[in-house]
Amino acid sequence: METIIWLIILWGLGALYNWLTKQREQAPPPRPAPPPRARPTQAPPAPREEEIPEFMRELLGLPRE
Repeated sequence: METIIWLIILWGLGALYNWLTKQREQAPPPRPAPPPRARPTQAPPAPREEEIPEFMRELLGLPRE
């Protein structure tokens, strides 16, 4: 009886292995990785210096222009 159980277990494992290998064969090939992005060769432009409103200057304790 124990031998029959082991045979059924091994048969099931073999069937599972066959099914998994067939699934892997049918899967589409992996997509190639996108090319790496080129790093900018120049420094980004400096942010524009915007005028600070008067009330913010007072809150921050900045001198008047």
